[in-house]
Amino acid sequence: MGRKPGRRATRFHRDREATVAREALEERWRGRISRDESLADLVTGRLGASEPYHRWVRFKQAFSPELVRRFLGRHPGLRGRSKKFPVLDPLSGSGTTVIECARLGVRSVGVEASPAMAFLATARNEIDPPSSPEMLEHDPWESIAEKLTHPLHRAALMIAESRRHDSAGKPLRQPRTIGDEFARVIRMMQADLREPLPVQNSVGVGDARDLSRFDNASMGALLTSPPYLSRHDYDAILEPIQCVHRFWFGGKDGGEGGQITAHAASDQRSRNRAAAMGYESGDDSVLKEITDGLHRRSAAAEAGVVSAYFSEMNDVIRECSRVLAGVSPCWIVVAGARIKDVYVPADLMLAEFAEGVGFRVEAIVVAREVTRTRRKLGTKDAVAPRESILQLIRR
Repeated sequence: MGRKPGRRATRFHRDREATVAREALEERWRGRISRDESLADLVTGRLGASEPYHRWVRFKQAFSPELVRRFLGRHPGLRGRSKKFPVLDPLSGSGTTVIECARLGVRSVGVEASPAMAFLATARNEIDPPSSPEMLEHDPWESIAEKLTHPLHRAALMIAESRRHDSAGKPLRQPRTIGDEFARVIRMMQADLREPLPVQNSVGVGDARDLSRFDNASMGALLTSPPYLSRHDYDAILEPIQCVHRFWFGGKDGGEGGQITAHAASDQRSRNRAAAMGYESGDDSVLKEITDGLHRRSAAAEAGVVSAYFSEMNDVIRECSRVLAGVSPCWIVVAGARIKDVYVPADLMLAEFAEGVGFRVEAIVVAREVTRTRRKLGTKDAVAPRESILQLIRR
């Protein structure tokens, strides 16, 4: 008789999905994962919906201004240091970091792929609120746009049109007229601008994967949140704002280098591009295990998106490491995912890469779990994708 086969090194779910690499990853980071339920509301944009300046753009995928205040409160030296070393948000989105820092007198700079979103962030630096122009209430927004030249008027129309859509970018069934919505937005702007921002922070159009506009060690801190894998179609969410912006400025929104690949069910061209990249771009055992699992489920496009996402996010983290000065604090709000039932621990994967490019991971603080359902990961305890804050220090 031959020898009995030894115990297999790879463990599987009941559907034969390998999980050993992710089990080992979870085990390596177990001691630095903590939970803080008080952060659950702060990693969404809901609490900023009524705050001056933040309420201009309703973007639930943002984080709360209170999270910025907590970050600055944890690191009080940033207030004075920011005059020479600003706080950076390389994935600015709705501008929460840059705007809240401005409200608190802290210098900050942002980078945003969408020219429309960068325009809205910069418009909040205006000092004199303009009066509302005359218009017919039932004019289409294009007719109104032809008459507008002031940056705040243009920003108001972009915001007004976005409010005629839901949080996913779909038209509301019974929206207010664009004229009525525009007038409401102008009144809101006028109320906020009675107390102009004490610091004029800027958001420039650019690509977070290439921060060459900034010198080495020129930034003093970082607070940002990349797109979440698979959860939102960011192109659809931003389209109402971007459509109005294109009316005046033309071009294709998406910035100098485009947005980070995040949505596994985006348009067909994006799916084809991601699939063409293949998953061979990642030789990491965890990434390969995930993409192998997706390929087993005939989800080649999703595998390509996941591979592209981590390749691009690694570029972002590497660039952030370069531009941050020594001993700079860094918080990154990130969420894992379950795609086609394949578990993706994005927080741990990005933390591991960050440690390899000059960061020390102080903690991974879980704000909440993305799904209510936990599932067993191989021989380990049941897990659910987490929405976490990576708390890092640039060494």
